[in-house]
Amino acid sequence: MRHYFVELMGTFFLTLAVAITGNPIAIGLMFMAMYYIGEGVSGGYYNPALAVAAWMRGVLKVEELLIYAGVQSVGAFLGIWFFKALTGNVFMPDVMADLSMGLAIFIEVLLALVFALVLLTLATSKDYKGSVVNGAVMGLTLAAVLYIGSGIVNPAIAVGAYLGQLFSDGGALSRELLFVYICSPLVGGAFAALIYDYIHKK
Repeated sequence: MRHYFVELMGTFFLTLAVAITGNPIAIGLMFMAMYYIGEGVSGGYYNPALAVAAWMRGVLKVEELLIYAGVQSVGAFLGIWFFKALTGNVFMPDVMADLSMGLAIFIEVLLALVFALVLLTLATSKDYKGSVVNGAVMGLTLAAVLYIGSGIVNPAIAVGAYLGQLFSDGGALSRELLFVYICSPLVGGAFAALIYDYIHKK
């Protein structure tokens, strides 16, 4: 149960950083801090897209993947709720300005792929596994990804935002939220596992 609690807690604080600041550096630093806390307990994923990549690499079992995604979404929802208690507003990600939905989907897939590929390299490669710099690399990668795409590359935060809106005003799940912020990062995580297997094939 400890690893599930760590995933919930880490996603809670990561969601707060996203909702309150929207600043890639602050979000990356928060992920870095949570990664150092959770790497040795739960893997420090805090993101269903990363958990999907780990599952495809055989690090997680399918039941663990589903529970991870669930507790991460609960953690994100609690973060959104706390943000609303602080500000009176419900956080909702916006589809990237001036982009078609197709291009926004492509960018989220691509950036989630990069983020997940870095995680797999650090967490499963014998050259980097357990290194003290892993958290810093993950945090800086997330900051770079968010600077480039202005997205969230985290389906749990999108689910938490939707649940927050649902409980606040009964808002409906938009196609943009579903495809851009929930489905696309999961696809990116899956592609990351496939690419990792290909480039590290023995």
